[in-house]
Amino acid sequence: MYIPERTILLFFVAFTLILLLLTGAFIYMVYSFRNRKNQRYGTQSLLLIEGQKDKINEYERWINELSRHLHDDIQQQAVLISNALNSTRMNLLKVAPSALPELVESINKIDVLVEKITSINQSINLEYIRSQSLLSLVKDQLVLIMEETDIDYMVECEIEPILTDEVKIILYRIASEAISNIAQHAMASTIIISISAKDGCFCMSIEDNGIGLNQEKIYGAPTYGIPNMRSRAALINATLEIKSEKFRGTKVVLEIKDVV
Repeated sequence: MYIPERTILLFFVAFTLILLLLTGAFIYMVYSFRNRKNQRYGTQSLLLIEGQKDKINEYERWINELSRHLHDDIQQQAVLISNALNSTRMNLLKVAPSALPELVESINKIDVLVEKITSINQSINLEYIRSQSLLSLVKDQLVLIMEETDIDYMVECEIEPILTDEVKIILYRIASEAISNIAQHAMASTIIISISAKDGCFCMSIEDNGIGLNQEKIYGAPTYGIPNMRSRAALINATLEIKSEKFRGTKVVLEIKDVV
């Protein structure tokens, strides 16, 4: 049977068009599926971050309430006791001077206690944190935590970054967690903290020369407060990287782009 060339050509063109349409439809279906999948995962990630934000905000409210009670119910009472003992010392000087050394020792211990309570209260009080620079807060936290250890520390900061209160509070909480981890677990002799701001980017690194962390502790089980640090970093769109080798220390590096 003879089939004209024109008919064959039209058939070939029609077949090609149908094939192209089917290919286009397939690509569209795959693209749409991936978009829906990414959108679903993006929504889940957003909900997760929002959930973490609610938890962290609740924590900040709770810790601020604790700060108020610490000041009103404990710090003030300790100050009153110290004042009362000082008054007693003046009276005791007249009637029983030999008992003064023991009383003075007790007064000194209470004064040290008041100083410690004041330092702890400042480290958790939101109003105080908002009034201070990140550099000042980190230095205060180092003094507070490291005074009971033999760890040497150094803070490097060429330019003091300008940060919003929300970002500053989160950065301070992350730094406090890292410093506390070093004091409790690292068995380190030195800690170096570096804070820098350049070309609109912020970087904070906290490094020690301790025993280091294995990969399971960095990425696995929720230990050493690392999940809390990662959750807080996510809230301010920061990247948080932990580098560590056995017996060669640990370095926590946090970076934020377009923040300063």
